[in-house]
Amino acid sequence: MSDLENTRARSTLFNDLSKNMRSDCLIRLTAYKNLAEQHIQGLLEVKGRLLKRLGDGGSKVSELMAELRRSKDEHNKLARSLAEVKELQAHRDQGASLAPVASTAARPVTSDSIAGHRLEHELDLTTHTYGHHIFDVLSQDLARRICADHRRTGTSTSLGCWQSPSAPGHPNGYVKPNLRNTIINGRKYNIQIWLHQLSLIGAGRHLELKATLKEEGDALGATYQVSHLCHNGACFNPDHLIVELGAENKGRNSCQGHYIIQHLGMTWHPCAHHMGTARRRCLLPERVLGDGWHQNMPT
Repeated sequence: MSDLENTRARSTLFNDLSKNMRSDCLIRLTAYKNLAEQHIQGLLEVKGRLLKRLGDGGSKVSELMAELRRSKDEHNKLARSLAEVKELQAHRDQGASLAPVASTAARPVTSDSIAGHRLEHELDLTTHTYGHHIFDVLSQDLARRICADHRRTGTSTSLGCWQSPSAPGHPNGYVKPNLRNTIINGRKYNIQIWLHQLSLIGAGRHLELKATLKEEGDALGATYQVSHLCHNGACFNPDHLIVELGAENKGRNSCQGHYIIQHLGMTWHPCAHHMGTARRRCLLPERVLGDGWHQNMPT
């Protein structure tokens, strides 16, 4: 038997079963109807007998019987609706078992599907608010590439500071790269971050950076800040950056303008901030003093 003949045979069998099921449902509904009529007829007879016995009180009985009749009608409607639902479910189940096997061929790409994908893509590119900070969203590779671009077009100082050619956006000299409308994982972000913070992410130190957030402070409520050991706010060299308590960061201002002194083979470092939690001295320029330098000092 060919596939076409097999399909026709299944369709014929499905139609016969549907007719038989429909006939069976009609027979059952007719039986339910007859029972309901008999029940109502019995209630009417009871009503008549009660009216004869109660006389003037028959009005209340009439109201009661009317309420019973309405309840019975609602019951009949519900029974019919349930019967129809069961019949439809039976037809659906029977048809699924007799229907030919659906084709597994992939649906061709149409203009509707292309429009749908375009709409989804545009929705994904809208700006969203997320429960995590941008320090977690930015990847280390992306941060490295951005810092490499600024370093390639920027300058370096004798102390090893990396300085961007972009104009500072903060009185301390901090530079903010233009990262508006940056797309990360299919979503558009309006990123506001300083270049030295981005450098720490590129160095894999984003967990240190998160300590500077107010909600990430320690149990005592202490806040942390990014400290420039070189006292150059424009610097984004990660080796010059540490995260330490805000009070220790401000205390490093006392070293600004000082030098590491070398004289007669000896070195004197004026910074004593390595005694703090960061255990790092400030990065200061060096000055070599020759013999007799003190004789030339102004009086």
